[in-house]
Amino acid sequence: MRYLSRPFSRPWPRLHQLADALIPINFLLASAGIAVSSVLLWLYYNPSSPLCSEVGGCHTVATSTYAHIGPVPVAALGVAGYAFLATLSWARGSVGTAFLFACSLGGLLYSCYLTYLEAAIIHALCPWCLASQGIIATLTITSLSRFLLLDRIPSPR
Repeated sequence: MRYLSRPFSRPWPRLHQLADALIPINFLLASAGIAVSSVLLWLYYNPSSPLCSEVGGCHTVATSTYAHIGPVPVAALGVAGYAFLATLSWARGSVGTAFLFACSLGGLLYSCYLTYLEAAIIHALCPWCLASQGIIATLTITSLSRFLLLDRIPSPR
């Protein structure tokens, strides 16, 4: 009988806690993306670096014609994109979280395209690029999870 006397909205604070716990996780993932993209940007300008081994194909990818769009290195787009996602990761509410998910999904699709170019056209896989793809994939999953959690919480009346 004690269970029936509890308010119906009792489980919702727990969903808020779960959703709020994903905020710093999303921020840390975006920060890791900034770090990896910064390494890739450094490797773009220093392709003979020890961080870029011949074994992994990093040098081949960094010196390919696909490593830049016009004068802008793709890694610079990665740094800017992850910085934008890091800012969005602190967004509260369903709209901001939906925007974070949409932007991270766009980043994931672009990363998949770049990985396709590496495998099918350039014939070399860069471990740093694959690390970035893993980060953006995880960020997409966590931002979707946060959005779905917030979507289940009823709005205050």
